[in-house]
Amino acid sequence: MTRSREILVEIPFILVTTLTGHTCVNAGIDESNIENGFLLYPPKNPDLSASKIGNGLERRSGKRLSVIVTDTNGRAFKIGQTGVAIGIYKIKPIISWVGEKDLFGKTLEITEEAVADELAGAANLLMGEGAGGIPVVIIRGLDYYCESITFIKETYFPKERDIIKKGLFCLHKKNVN
Repeated sequence: MTRSREILVEIPFILVTTLTGHTCVNAGIDESNIENGFLLYPPKNPDLSASKIGNGLERRSGKRLSVIVTDTNGRAFKIGQTGVAIGIYKIKPIISWVGEKDLFGKTLEITEEAVADELAGAANLLMGEGAGGIPVVIIRGLDYYCESITFIKETYFPKERDIIKKGLFCLHKKNVN
């Protein structure tokens, strides 16, 4: 069963893009926090998983809510891992500040805030790594709820704008020739 769309790097580690567009090391497969001899795969469709969780919680609670499915990822050019959003339900993952004014009246031209990833990172601090064992974090007091259907793919660069993947492809092509 294929779970990856493309392999970007094979050595010294495997870097892939999943079928849902998430780029991660080792195809997102994890050996930690699972019994010996087993592997932990990310959900096949994290948006669908978030939707099922969200629908169930909304039915039971009678409240409007958003859900973010997270994973821990490394970051390009930095040491350490952080929580990132890999699936969402009823939350706009990116907030554009383009056209807004800053503190000094200057018009913002490129600022897009990765709200879902920021919340995933904050939740990761509370869930903990290693033996943390907290599977769910509830964040109250923020209103990022979105009535429309949203998808995590909104956070990924379209192929034509993804300069990192273009660079990796050029490097791979150069090494093959």
